[in-house]
Amino acid sequence: MTTVYWTGAESDDFYYQSSDGTKSNWSDNSIPQATVGATVVIAGTSDTPATAIASNPAIRQILNLTVGDYGTLEILAAANSSSLGGYVFATHALNITSKGTVVINTAAPVELGASCTVDGTLTLLNNTGSVLDNNSISGSGTLNLIGSRLGTVSNPVAVTGGLSVVLQNNATFYADLSGST
Repeated sequence: MTTVYWTGAESDDFYYQSSDGTKSNWSDNSIPQATVGATVVIAGTSDTPATAIASNPAIRQILNLTVGDYGTLEILAAANSSSLGGYVFATHALNITSKGTVVINTAAPVELGASCTVDGTLTLLNNTGSVLDNNSISGSGTLNLIGSRLGTVSNPVAVTGGLSVVLQNNATFYADLSGST
Protein backbone atom coordinates (compact mmCIF):
# COMPACT_ATOMS: atom_id res chain seq x y z
CA MET A 1 0.00 0.00 0.00
CA THR A 2 1.30 3.43 -0.97
CA THR A 3 1.36 6.40 1.41
CA VAL A 4 0.93 9.83 -0.15
CA TYR A 5 1.84 12.94 1.88
CA TRP A 6 0.54 16.49 1.59
CA THR A 7 3.29 18.94 0.62
CA GLY A 8 1.25 22.03 -0.21
CA ALA A 9 4.10 22.93 -2.57
CA GLU A 10 1.88 24.60 -5.18
CA SER A 11 -1.19 25.87 -3.27
CA ASP A 12 -3.72 24.82 -0.63
CA ASP A 13 -5.90 23.10 -3.28
CA PHE A 14 -6.43 19.43 -2.37
CA TYR A 15 -6.97 18.56 -6.05
CA TYR A 16 -4.37 20.74 -7.77
CA GLN A 17 -2.32 19.08 -10.48
CA SER A 18 -0.52 20.89 -13.30
CA SER A 19 -1.83 20.28 -16.81
CA ASP A 20 1.28 18.24 -17.67
CA GLY A 21 0.93 16.15 -14.48
CA THR A 22 4.39 17.01 -13.17
CA LYS A 23 3.35 19.18 -10.20
CA SER A 24 0.81 18.81 -7.43
CA ASN A 25 0.48 19.33 -3.69
CA TRP A 26 1.22 15.66 -2.95
CA SER A 27 4.47 13.75 -2.47
CA ASP A 28 3.93 11.64 -5.59
CA ASN A 29 2.77 14.59 -7.78
CA SER A 30 -0.67 13.08 -8.30
CA ILE A 31 -3.96 13.66 -6.52
CA PRO A 32 -5.04 11.16 -3.85
CA GLN A 33 -7.85 9.56 -5.83
CA ALA A 34 -5.46 8.76 -8.68
CA THR A 35 -3.84 6.00 -6.61
CA VAL A 36 -6.43 3.39 -5.65
CA GLY A 37 -5.79 2.03 -2.16
CA ALA A 38 -3.39 4.76 -1.04
CA THR A 39 -3.08 6.04 2.50
CA VAL A 40 -3.29 9.84 2.42
CA VAL A 41 -1.68 11.99 5.14
CA ILE A 42 -2.10 15.72 5.78
CA ALA A 43 0.17 16.89 8.60
CA GLY A 44 2.43 19.79 9.46
CA THR A 45 4.49 21.11 12.33
CA SER A 46 3.87 23.77 14.95
CA ASP A 47 6.03 26.14 12.88
CA THR A 48 4.56 25.12 9.53
CA PRO A 49 0.95 23.94 9.79
CA ALA A 50 -0.53 22.23 6.73
CA THR A 51 -3.90 23.23 5.27
CA ALA A 52 -5.61 21.47 2.36
CA ILE A 53 -8.88 22.74 0.91
CA ALA A 54 -11.18 20.46 -1.11
CA SER A 55 -13.25 22.90 -3.17
CA ASN A 56 -14.28 20.43 -5.88
CA PRO A 57 -16.21 17.16 -5.63
CA ALA A 58 -14.19 13.96 -5.24
CA ILE A 59 -13.71 11.58 -8.16
CA ARG A 60 -13.00 8.46 -6.07
CA GLN A 61 -13.15 7.36 -2.44
CA ILE A 62 -9.91 7.64 -0.45
CA LEU A 63 -9.12 4.35 1.30
CA ASN A 64 -7.34 5.75 4.40
CA LEU A 65 -7.15 9.45 5.27
CA THR A 66 -5.14 10.70 8.24
CA VAL A 67 -5.25 14.35 9.23
CA GLY A 68 -2.23 14.46 11.48
CA ASP A 69 -0.90 16.93 13.99
CA TYR A 70 -0.98 20.53 12.76
CA GLY A 71 -2.91 19.40 9.69
CA THR A 72 -6.25 20.84 8.57
CA LEU A 73 -8.59 19.61 5.87
CA GLU A 74 -11.45 21.91 4.92
CA ILE A 75 -14.15 20.50 2.63
CA LEU A 76 -16.01 23.24 0.72
CA ALA A 77 -17.17 21.36 -2.39
CA ALA A 78 -20.72 21.79 -3.65
CA ALA A 79 -22.70 18.89 -5.10
CA ASN A 80 -23.00 18.48 -8.85
CA SER A 81 -24.08 15.77 -11.27
CA SER A 82 -20.64 14.12 -11.19
CA SER A 83 -20.39 13.91 -7.39
CA LEU A 84 -19.17 10.51 -6.17
CA GLY A 85 -22.36 8.58 -5.40
CA GLY A 86 -23.88 11.85 -4.25
CA TYR A 87 -20.96 12.58 -1.92
CA VAL A 88 -18.64 15.52 -2.58
CA PHE A 89 -15.88 13.88 -0.53
CA ALA A 90 -15.54 10.25 0.51
CA THR A 91 -13.17 8.21 2.62
CA HIS A 92 -13.32 4.63 3.84
CA ALA A 93 -11.33 5.34 7.01
CA LEU A 94 -10.81 8.76 8.61
CA ASN A 95 -8.30 9.29 11.42
CA ILE A 96 -7.88 12.75 12.97
CA THR A 97 -4.94 12.90 15.40
CA SER A 98 -4.91 14.99 18.58
CA LYS A 99 -3.80 18.22 16.88
CA GLY A 100 -5.54 17.58 13.56
CA THR A 101 -8.69 19.32 12.30
CA VAL A 102 -11.32 18.54 9.68
CA VAL A 103 -13.95 21.16 8.82
CA ILE A 104 -16.91 20.21 6.62
CA ASN A 105 -18.20 23.57 5.44
CA THR A 106 -20.69 22.51 2.77
CA ALA A 107 -24.34 21.53 2.73
CA ALA A 108 -23.47 18.65 0.37
CA PRO A 109 -23.10 15.12 1.77
CA VAL A 110 -19.68 13.83 2.84
CA GLU A 111 -18.89 10.16 3.50
CA LEU A 112 -16.88 9.97 6.73
CA GLY A 113 -16.16 6.27 6.31
CA ALA A 114 -16.66 2.91 7.94
CA SER A 115 -13.99 3.77 10.49
CA CYS A 116 -13.93 7.30 11.91
CA THR A 117 -11.57 8.12 14.79
CA VAL A 118 -11.51 11.70 16.08
CA ASP A 119 -8.76 12.46 18.59
CA GLY A 120 -8.55 16.03 17.29
CA THR A 121 -11.47 18.13 16.02
CA LEU A 122 -14.20 17.37 13.49
CA THR A 123 -16.60 20.23 12.70
CA LEU A 124 -19.71 20.06 10.52
CA LEU A 125 -21.13 23.46 9.53
CA ASN A 126 -24.72 23.59 8.19
CA ASN A 127 -24.50 20.01 6.95
CA THR A 128 -27.33 17.51 7.30
CA GLY A 129 -26.30 14.87 4.76
CA SER A 130 -22.97 13.47 5.90
CA VAL A 131 -22.79 9.81 6.89
CA LEU A 132 -20.71 7.36 8.90
CA ASP A 133 -20.87 4.04 7.03
CA ASN A 134 -21.04 1.90 10.18
CA ASN A 135 -22.97 4.53 12.17
CA SER A 136 -20.12 4.80 14.67
CA ILE A 137 -17.49 7.32 15.69
CA SER A 138 -14.72 6.99 18.25
CA GLY A 139 -11.89 8.95 19.76
CA SER A 140 -11.03 11.34 22.56
CA GLY A 141 -11.39 14.59 20.60
CA THR A 142 -14.28 16.91 19.82
CA LEU A 143 -17.16 16.65 17.36
CA ASN A 144 -18.72 20.08 16.68
CA LEU A 145 -22.12 20.12 15.00
CA ILE A 146 -23.11 23.67 14.08
CA GLY A 147 -26.49 23.88 12.36
CA SER A 148 -25.88 20.27 11.32
CA ARG A 149 -27.28 16.78 11.79
CA LEU A 150 -25.46 13.50 12.16
CA GLY A 151 -27.27 10.16 12.41
CA THR A 152 -30.99 9.47 12.18
CA VAL A 153 -33.66 8.12 14.49
CA SER A 154 -33.47 4.72 12.78
CA ASN A 155 -29.64 4.80 12.45
CA PRO A 156 -28.19 6.51 15.51
CA VAL A 157 -24.43 6.96 15.79
CA ALA A 158 -22.57 4.81 18.34
CA VAL A 159 -20.09 6.93 20.28
CA THR A 160 -17.04 5.41 22.00
CA GLY A 161 -13.78 6.56 23.51
CA GLY A 162 -14.84 9.67 25.40
CA LEU A 163 -15.55 11.83 22.35
CA SER A 164 -16.97 15.24 23.31
CA VAL A 165 -19.95 16.36 21.24
CA VAL A 166 -20.83 20.06 21.00
CA LEU A 167 -24.18 21.10 19.49
CA GLN A 168 -24.81 24.68 18.33
CA ASN A 169 -27.39 26.54 16.22
CA ASN A 170 -30.16 23.92 16.22
CA ALA A 171 -27.81 21.01 15.57
CA THR A 172 -29.10 17.45 15.98
CA PHE A 173 -27.08 14.39 16.94
CA TYR A 174 -28.84 11.03 17.02
CA ALA A 175 -26.62 8.99 19.32
CA ASP A 176 -26.52 5.42 20.49
CA LEU A 177 -24.64 5.69 23.77
CA SER A 178 -25.10 2.07 24.82
CA GLY A 179 -21.42 1.24 24.14
CA SER A 180 -19.91 4.58 25.16
CA THR A 181 -17.07 4.80 27.64
